[in-house]
Amino acid sequence: MFFCKGWLSLRLIYCVRRDKLNKRYLFLLLFTAVYLTGCCMFMPCHPGTRAFGFVTDMKGEPIENATVSLYGSEQITKSKGCFNFNLADGLPFTFTATAVGYKPIEVPSKPGHYIIKVKLAPVNSNNSSEAIWKEISSEEYSKAKPCS
Repeated sequence: MFFCKGWLSLRLIYCVRRDKLNKRYLFLLLFTAVYLTGCCMFMPCHPGTRAFGFVTDMKGEPIENATVSLYGSEQITKSKGCFNFNLADGLPFTFTATAVGYKPIEVPSKPGHYIIKVKLAPVNSNNSSEAIWKEISSEEYSKAKPCS
């Protein structure tokens, strides 16, 4: 025998079967909460990366319209070659930078706060592209004015 009170939409929460919670409804409620909000609702499980930086050529000149990707989220650099990411980590765990006429680079991503300096080498050169990750504090990241 079921004893239910509350509105129809809240029926899953209040349904009781002889003073015991109906396990099926409780599981459905928990599954729906995790599905809709993600696992991070219950604990911080994805540390994430907060990073900004610049894409330049080997001479230090900014590269406009370079594609920069972190965890699969892409950005196109502006005239200063600037980019800014504030993301929870996720697959793929990579940072990539590409531009027409330059060698692409792909490196493992890192959780935390960083300034990333990307130097792309021209396709016809013997040099290789590089990405330098400099770790900074969360305060330094908050005070920084990237891409301004």
